[in-house]
Amino acid sequence: MAGIFKNKFKYNISDVTLGCIKQKGNFYDIGVDRTKDYGPTINTGFWNAVSAQTAGQLASYQFKGDTYADKGPSIYVGEASTFYEYVNEMGIGTFVDTPNAISYIASTQADIVVCNITYPGVETNTLRLLLDPGFTASYPWTANTVYDISSNHQNGTLSGGTTWFSAGTDFASSYFLFDRTTQSQFIEVPGFLSQMANFTLQVWVNFSSTSLSDQVNIVSQVPIGYLNSNFFITLDNSGQVIGGFKVSGSVTTTVIDPTPVTNNWVLYSLTYDGIELKGYKDNNSTNSTASSATLQTNSQPVIIGGTTNNTTGNGSGNYFNGKIGVVLLYDTAFDLTAIQSNYSAYKNTRY
Repeated sequence: MAGIFKNKFKYNISDVTLGCIKQKGNFYDIGVDRTKDYGPTINTGFWNAVSAQTAGQLASYQFKGDTYADKGPSIYVGEASTFYEYVNEMGIGTFVDTPNAISYIASTQADIVVCNITYPGVETNTLRLLLDPGFTASYPWTANTVYDISSNHQNGTLSGGTTWFSAGTDFASSYFLFDRTTQSQFIEVPGFLSQMANFTLQVWVNFSSTSLSDQVNIVSQVPIGYLNSNFFITLDNSGQVIGGFKVSGSVTTTVIDPTPVTNNWVLYSLTYDGIELKGYKDNNSTNSTASSATLQTNSQPVIIGGTTNNTTGNGSGNYFNGKIGVVLLYDTAFDLTAIQSNYSAYKNTRY
């Protein structure tokens, strides 16, 4: 399948604005629009044009803009070893290896998405953060950068020995591994956007161990040892998965999973609509807590892994031990239908 998939329709230069043409050899990508966001979106459905590729192949999708949206994306599928040559032909950089070419596209090009899998049809309305180790433009090809594939580009950093592990067909079930080899393993998404009034937080988790003596962070906006923590999902010291927030030192929580198991992928979701804090396990509602608290606006980072008091540890062994898959954050409170939609999208293709 390596090579270029020819477009079904051919255009002359007169068909489009000259500035919206990218030439690759004898072929053209038509209608590249740099005002568009190209994170996964159920509205464009652009990732559906090519099925998942075999390991070692990469697909690039370029949307043709509103004028030619009905013609579908321009698509290139090639081996990883030659992919940087394709990027060079597009005229957006000069690279001598694929990892740097991929990193450049993922971090600077809003109109191009490079992927190795057909992306699930997840909810994208009000999406604020999407980290997915199974998506080529998200996992760290170079250094420790983890690319946010929502349109907000809030990239994170693997810290303290946290590693990316490839798994599944075309890396579709890859994950970030926190194995307690060092106490400070975490992912930090710095300078995060000011906190929302309402939210939905979702994270795919696979515990290696739930044995601990203190509370362990899974995902939070700043660990909950701080005065304000506008959302968190943690494993508490009684072995329950709980979710909540902390405002002016006052903590509101709800139990998401009273009996978490090890070595099994689970989707934990937490929502807050200004009236109720609700927890969900997989595609089912679990518990809720009434609250009318106003979350505190701040630009503190999102911490994935680490501990609940700080990122460097609050006691021997008290840091997340296991695997974390997709992390999603929305600035609205999902209902059960939307929770079930995202659960099905990933469960059917990843877990």
